[in-house]
Amino acid sequence: MGRMCKDSEETVGHISTECCKLAKLVYKKRHDKAAGAVHWNLCKNYDIQRSKQWYQHLAEPVTVTQNVKIALDINIQTDHMIEHRRPVGPDITVVDKDKQTALLIDVTIAGDARVDEKEQKIASLTH
Repeated sequence: MGRMCKDSEETVGHISTECCKLAKLVYKKRHDKAAGAVHWNLCKNYDIQRSKQWYQHLAEPVTVTQNVKIALDINIQTDHMIEHRRPVGPDITVVDKDKQTALLIDVTIAGDARVDEKEQKIASLTH
């Protein structure tokens, strides 16, 4: 049994992606760092001021320029309930004013054993 959660066998996979005791803090921190790296690259692509290194980047909740709006963790009102998210919305929303497009980015950090499950969940949301 795992030393922290006492739920499952203590394996590398369990510790790195599945332990309920680590999920609320460690996994969320890892997820937010990955989302920050994506945000940093978006700022780079749209020529928005950012830190020199991605891992030093402090992403603002909303970044707006004349050409683009980049938002982190905003709720989006939908016509139907989306069960997979507590707040209804993607991790990052990019509204390109010039192209008149919106890009919704949802970051997921899945263990090797759960990649297929996550891909199937994402595919079901896009159809």
